Amino acid sequence: MANRVHYYLLWLCSNAYYKNCAAVRAAGATPINKGDPVYRKALDRDGDGIGCE
Repeated sequence: MANRVHYYLLWLCSNAYYKNCAAVRAAGATPINKGDPVYRKALDRDGDGIGCE
């Protein structure tokens, strides 16, 4: 839950965008779940709703 709050606050404050999963990992923000503000299909290679797993 705390991670989701963190992602949401990042998104609200800076419109956070991760270019790729390497950037997500570098930020310590893995995994990204469908419904999280920073989730997008390009980060979810297998389409299971979990990005950068």
